[in-house]
Amino acid sequence: MRVFLRLAAAMVLGFGASAAAWAASPTSVLLETVEPSEAGFSGHLSDDDATTSPPIEDSEFVSASFDKAPPAQISQGAGTTCEKLLDGMCCCQPTWYVSAGAIILHRNRPDPGTTVAANPAGTRFASASDFRFGWNWGPDLAVARRMASGNIWEGRFFSTNGNATQSFATPGNFIGAGFTGPTNTQFAGDYLTRLYSTELNWKLPIGDQLRFIAGFRQIELRDQLSYTLNSTIAAGQYNFNNHLYGGQLGAEWGLLNRSRPLQINVAGKAGLYSNHSDGGIIEFAPAGNQIGTFAGRKSATAFVGDIGISGAYFLTQNVAIRSGYQLLWLDGVALAGDAASRSLLNPSLLRTVNNDGHLFYQGVTAALDVVW
Repeated sequence: MRVFLRLAAAMVLGFGASAAAWAASPTSVLLETVEPSEAGFSGHLSDDDATTSPPIEDSEFVSASFDKAPPAQISQGAGTTCEKLLDGMCCCQPTWYVSAGAIILHRNRPDPGTTVAANPAGTRFASASDFRFGWNWGPDLAVARRMASGNIWEGRFFSTNGNATQSFATPGNFIGAGFTGPTNTQFAGDYLTRLYSTELNWKLPIGDQLRFIAGFRQIELRDQLSYTLNSTIAAGQYNFNNHLYGGQLGAEWGLLNRSRPLQINVAGKAGLYSNHSDGGIIEFAPAGNQIGTFAGRKSATAFVGDIGISGAYFLTQNVAIRSGYQLLWLDGVALAGDAASRSLLNPSLLRTVNNDGHLFYQGVTAALDVVW
């Protein structure tokens, strides 16, 4: 699965680079200059022509969906109105776009490494994969500004907190969470993952329905796994923080004509990131009284990609409702479940951070969009 996603991301990056090169080429349709003779003009207008058919700039006609209307819908005759062009939808070029809504994401189950085992036999008592995350929501905010050139600058922020719990009693002597102990020790496990994503993207229109995307993204990922033993006797807490900074390339494709009230868009982005990870285990005995710590830090390259599809419907010329699906994956991050398994027999191993874990999110988005 990871190989497939990396291949898909490589295709997105390759397509984005190709699109950027194509857009910059002097032979691009976007940058071609049309001579007056090609447009059907003889080089000048008579006084009557100037009176009855005033020149119209391209920027006078665009759809309500924050994009230009297709040239075929633009008439240069006198008396043309927005209503005639777009069946009542506004065709005045919007400068700003603001979206406020929620994102509901589901984190994949951790890898099935042993976190608590029989001592000394090593029989598995508990695994990180025993934690099953639910659907958790968070804010999803975006703002965009269209420049006079037609290029768009867009910023987006979203976050989500995922939580899962587990309880069990050890059927024999155990080792795990930084401790050893007797049969029938009560374990209360809690797994928490927090994700914060902030990105700034430049969008270059290529034709009527395609946009090339290039931008910068910052992701903060905190992964924490805690086991409390017999309520207050002891506790072991694995904490890992990932600070990712990097660039991304991608594309956005409008499946329907952008001048219509109903819009359906497919977008994909992928990028390489510098990940600065830190974390380890903190041991408490009794719970709340710290008695030991094994921790480290490491910097390495990580990968982030996302794919999404969304549909929006304009209720008025300025207001739309939108919903969609998003898949996000991170590769090359430090995760608490992996660390708990790796250091089961020797917590001091956590003085070296291992950030080769992977994480998947999928879910839905819903928002109210306003353009003006």
